[in-house]
Amino acid sequence: GVIVDYFQHLVYAKPEMTASERNDTWARLEAEFRPYMDAEGLAFFGEGRAWQIKQHIYEQPFYYIDYCLAQTVALQFKRLADKDFAGAFARYKRFVGYCGQETFTDILRLTGLETPFDERVIEEIAGIVRARE
Repeated sequence: GVIVDYFQHLVYAKPEMTASERNDTWARLEAEFRPYMDAEGLAFFGEGRAWQIKQHIYEQPFYYIDYCLAQTVALQFKRLADKDFAGAFARYKRFVGYCGQETFTDILRLTGLETPFDERVIEEIAGIVRARE
């Protein structure tokens, strides 16, 4: 998800990018964010053209990051539910009750959750996920 959002920011900042430059940009991001991927023998992916199959780029630009934000919040709820399911569920109901009435960051603040825009929060959530592997 982050790759899609970052790619869009780079492309929109430089709309004169050629097709080859866009492919090179995607390939560079894949190498940076997903170094474990191996596209050997897969020309489409190896040439950095995989961004072309991400429909959000064409149909709903800059929407993809919402999935990343939602997943980070969901993992916070999972962490809370592991400790106190009833309390976590009550907090979740408060969270959704604010939807459409408050901004995303205000909803987080009002329900005692942390913002995914804080790098420390991402590191903490990633650590919890890694510990479960």
